[in-house]
Amino acid sequence: MNVLIIEDNNTKLQTTIRTLESLDVSTTYTHIDNYTESMKLVSNAIETYDLIILDLMFFTTPSKNTYRHISNIAGCRFLSYLVYYYANTKVSKKVDVLIYSEEKDYTTYLKKHLFPSIREYDNKTETSHFYVTHALKCRYEELINRNQKLFDSIDFVIGHAHNETELLSLLTTWAENYK
Repeated sequence: MNVLIIEDNNTKLQTTIRTLESLDVSTTYTHIDNYTESMKLVSNAIETYDLIILDLMFFTTPSKNTYRHISNIAGCRFLSYLVYYYANTKVSKKVDVLIYSEEKDYTTYLKKHLFPSIREYDNKTETSHFYVTHALKCRYEELINRNQKLFDSIDFVIGHAHNETELLSLLTTWAENYK
């Protein structure tokens, strides 16, 4: 089994590796700890990896940068890009994703990313207004409707582990199905 681990916390990384090694499956893994490198791997990850273990909060830039910022939406941005990628390309398989993060619920964070408020949406457009025009409202509603369909299409997240016990349980079940 080939696994991509996206994690910036060394303790959680070591826990993940130890848990993978405890499974009765031959495993190779690749580790990255930042959003920039994770985005370069998205299209390749689908063909290369059997499983992605994804933290929700990790660095935005590689370690060679002197200043590294941790983003609380990096994992959701990666996940939403996967959703967009699957929706816009013809792929033969979807790579399974296991969320391994202390955050309460990944869907809450993903929804914040996919469903901005109309004010947040307006602030991201080139012609920001202090009032909502009809055209802006229509574009916003189209975005929300499109993103709802994308959100409803997420069938590749196999679970959300908050701790080592949940990680072991989810990975064991997944590995049994993988064999």
